[in-house]
Formats: sequence, C-alpha cells, structure tokens
Amino acid sequence: MSGPRPAGRPGPRRPGPGRADPGGAEPRSGGPDRRAEGGPDRRAEGGLDRRAATGVPSRAATAALPSLVWRFLVWACGTAALLAAMPPDYRAGAMMPLFAALLGLLAAAEPEGVWVLALEVTTVGAWLVTTVAYGHDPSPLTALAIGSLLYVHHAMAALAAHVPVRARLPVPLLTAWAGRTGGVLAASAAVCAALTALVALPAGPSPAVAVVLGAAGALAVAFALTRS
Repeated sequence: MSGPRPAGRPGPRRPGPGRADPGGAEPRSGGPDRRAEGGPDRRAEGGLDRRAATGVPSRAATAALPSLVWRFLVWACGTAALLAAMPPDYRAGAMMPLFAALLGLLAAAEPEGVWVLALEVTTVGAWLVTTVAYGHDPSPLTALAIGSLLYVHHAMAALAAHVPVRARLPVPLLTAWAGRTGGVLAASAAVCAALTALVALPAGPSPAVAVVLGAAGALAVAFALTRS
C-alpha cells in the first residue's frame, strides 16, 4: 500500500493539445486534418464551378470562324456575281475573269473602302450591257441569282468591315446574320416567282418592265429591313 507522495515531487504531466510529447510524438491536433479532406480531389471537383463563376468560356462558347475565311467568302460572292452578270463572250476569255477576281479580291481585302461599291456598280453595269447592248433576254432566275449574290456580298462585307483580320467571328453572331440574310433571300425569291408568273400571263408586262418591278420590289424589301 503506497503512501502519500512527497510534497516536493509533482506527479507526471500529460501533454495537452498542441504540446509535444516528451517521448517525441507529434502534437495532437484535436480533429482530422482539414487539408487532407479538402485536398486535390475537392479542388478538381470544383474546377468547373470556379471556371463558370470566373467567366471562363467553354469550348462550345469559343467556337468561331476565322476572319480570313469570312473574307474569302466575300471574295467568292463578289467574283461570282460579276462573272454571272457579264456577257457569255466576256466569260469565255481570260482577261475579264481575271479582272473580276482582282476586283473581288480588292473588295475582300478592304471591305470598309470603296471597292465593295465599285464591284457592285460594275456588276449592275455588266448586267445592263448583257441585257441591253448584247440583246440577251433578262432571265428572272439569272437576275435573282445576281441580286442574291450582290446582297450576300454586301452584307458579308459590312460585317467584315467591323472585324479585324486576325479576329474570329463567334457562332451566335453568324447565326443571327444567317437568319436575317436568309429572310431577305426568301423574300426576294418570292418577288421573283411572282414576277415570273406575271410575265407568263398573256396580258402580262414585258421582261424589261418586270426587271424594273423586280428592282422596285428589292428596294421595298431593303427599306422594310432598315425600318425594322
């Protein structure tokens, strides 16, 4: 049976939280390691949430068309419109197709300049030469094709004038542009079909009058679009 401890010898002290054990043990933390719980797995799980919160776009949102490809389409539409408006004898040689390609290239390279208007005026002049000077009957389908190409060329050049060469056009912008342009082309096709049916009537207007009516219809569609 042990007696009372001497007054000068204190009892052994147990290490408390945060104190080192005399035997070299690590200090107690009082709970699980939070860094181990919220380590790489939690950061990996929350990566997409943090990316969305910081405004980093996803791959679907960053899909875009290079501006150089868009300008190539501007060149193709302008060149095709001018070639379609030329007389067949002009298209048979090499000089006039080369001139059309060069003028289309200038319009695509500088869509904010005067080359776009120069190409469109030249196309209209070539169409008048084909129908008036050379006496070719103005086909409604050919007129619709030339008018559609000119409108698409003008609309594409207007968009390209606001986009730098090294930039990209986002898909939502192209979708809205395609919807508006498609509506104009559909309205133009309806006007052309109506004029074709009107000319086919026995008491219908002559083809020259039909061309004037078609031009007036195109101007009316353009005016309605500017007011919308």
